[in-house]
Amino acid sequence: MNPGPGEQKKCKILVIGVGSPLRRDDAAALYLVEKLGRRGYSCVLECPMGVELCAHRIREINPELLIIVDAALGVEAGNVAVINKPPSQGLWTTHNIDPELMHRYISSYANKVVYLLLGVKDVGIGEGLSVEARRAVQKALKLLEKIIAA
Repeated sequence: MNPGPGEQKKCKILVIGVGSPLRRDDAAALYLVEKLGRRGYSCVLECPMGVELCAHRIREINPELLIIVDAALGVEAGNVAVINKPPSQGLWTTHNIDPELMHRYISSYANKVVYLLLGVKDVGIGEGLSVEARRAVQKALKLLEKIIAA
């Protein structure tokens, strides 16, 4: 679920899910934003090909807080990590763009950018999430619901 044109400009907090639906647990962030949307939060974007390809949407929405959710092998499987700076190349597992460059680019479109990393187990070719990825998604949903409600 993505915000409609009328809703975009009203998003104080925008949650973006990044990942490939064809790389097993890498789809965890996409699954998370889908679930968040089904729970009634409309300020979500799915960016399966990378944040940089959704930059125009971020610029249009211009949120106060941008939360980028992505799978990370560098986080213990089943857990989540919140960081205020771009993740190192080792955590930004399936993306080719330099995280620092991407961060500088999108930071001009939001007052604050936060990264919510989901600890996953398997980003190999295939579909379906591991138990660990589903656990990380549930933890992240609880955290996001608290942030959104605040």
